[in-house]
Amino acid sequence: MLLMIWLVALLHHNILPPSIAFSTTDSSQKKNDIHHLPSLGGITSILSSPHVPFDTSTYFIGTKRGKIKQVNIPIHSVQSNDILQTIQIEDIEDTNGTILKPYPIFSLLDYDMPNNHDVLAGGGDRYITVWRQNEQGEWEVVDQLGPHTGWVKDLATCSCSSSDLEKDNDDGMYIFSIGCNCIEVWCTIDGVYKHVHKLQIDSSVELGCTLSSDLLCLATYADECSNSKEKNYIFAGGVDGRIHRWSIHSSSNDKFLSAGSFSAHDGRVNDLAVCQSMGVLVSIGSDGYVHCRLMDSSNHPSEWKVVSLDITDYFRKDSDTISTQRKATSLCIVYDESRNSVICVGTSCGHIVLINIDKSDDDVIHASFFNDVEIASKEVEGNVVVHALCSNQYEDSSRIQIGHSNGLTIWDVPLST
Repeated sequence: MLLMIWLVALLHHNILPPSIAFSTTDSSQKKNDIHHLPSLGGITSILSSPHVPFDTSTYFIGTKRGKIKQVNIPIHSVQSNDILQTIQIEDIEDTNGTILKPYPIFSLLDYDMPNNHDVLAGGGDRYITVWRQNEQGEWEVVDQLGPHTGWVKDLATCSCSSSDLEKDNDDGMYIFSIGCNCIEVWCTIDGVYKHVHKLQIDSSVELGCTLSSDLLCLATYADECSNSKEKNYIFAGGVDGRIHRWSIHSSSNDKFLSAGSFSAHDGRVNDLAVCQSMGVLVSIGSDGYVHCRLMDSSNHPSEWKVVSLDITDYFRKDSDTISTQRKATSLCIVYDESRNSVICVGTSCGHIVLINIDKSDDDVIHASFFNDVEIASKEVEGNVVVHALCSNQYEDSSRIQIGHSNGLTIWDVPLST
C-alpha cells in the first residue's frame, strides 16, 4: 500500500517520464522477471552489439579468466519463462589459433572500421586486444594496442568535427583507454590503429589527493549548446575520488586541453555515465553515493548543480541490512530524454537499483529510487559483486544484463506507456 501511494505521488509530480514509465511489481512477479544463466564464471564486462539480426539481441561478455563469449537472446523471449532455453552462448576464439593470457577483461568496445566490425577488449594484460569478424562470422585477433602502464579498466569513443581530428583520421573517431594514471588516445589511419596522444593525471595537494591518481572509468559527452561552438569532452574518474575533464579544442595545437577537475566521492569513483539528452553527468563510488550533475559549459565542473542519493541509506528500510555498507560498483543508462532519464546501478552486495532523474523547465534536477532487485538466490549463492551492466529497451520492456562475480543475470523490467 505504501508503495502504491509513493508511485501516485511520483506521477503527480511528473517525476516519471511522460511518454514511458517503468512499472513496479510485487515480489512474486519480480522473481519471474529475473533469469540466471548457468554459471559462466566471474563476468567483468558486458557489451551490447548493434550488429545483429532484427529479432535477436547480442551481447559480448568478458570474463575474469580472459575469455570473451557471445550471448544471443531472441527478442521474443522478453518476459518469457522459456528465456533460458532460447539463449545461445558461444566462445569467441581466434581462427588462427592465438592463445591469449588468462587475464580479466575489464572493458569492451564495439568499433566499426571501414568494411570491418571490430570488438576491442581491454584487459589485465595491459593491452587492448582487437578482435575482427570476417564475412564468414569467424573471429581473429588482428592487433594488440599497448602496452599500457596498467590494467585497461575502461574504453570510450568520441566522434569529432573535421577541424578537431588528427590528420588522416579515417572515420572521425578517437578511442580512449585507461592505464594507471594515464589515458591513451588512439585513432585509425589508413585502416590501422595508431596511438596519437597521452593524457596524464597527477596528485593534487589542494584537493587532498596525494596517495594515488590511478584512473578507473571514462565517459564522453558532446556539448551542442546553441550559444557556443560544439565541443567534445572526456571525463575520467579515479581511486582518489576526483573526476577530471578534458575538451577537444580545434583552436589549439594540443587537441586535448584540461577543462577542470574536482573532488566528487569519498574514495574510488567506480563508474561514470553521461545522459546525453538531458546533459547530466552521473558518477558512482565506493562511498555508496550516486551523484547527478547538471553540466554547464559556462561554469567550472565544481560549480555544477548536483543531486545525490545514498544507496546504503535506501536499504536501511530492511533491518537485516542496516549495518551493511554498499559500494556502488557499476552503472548504465536505461532511458534518456531531455527532461527524464533512468539509470541502473549495481552494488557490491548483489543489489540492483533503478533511479529516476527528472529535470524541470527551470533546469532543476531531482533524483529518486523507484525499483530494486536482489540477485542472490538459490541459483546465485554467496556474496555477489556486480561488475558490469548493460540495458536495451523494447516495446513494452527494458532488459538489463547484469554481469557479476557468479555469472550473468537478466532482469526484464516491465514498462507501461
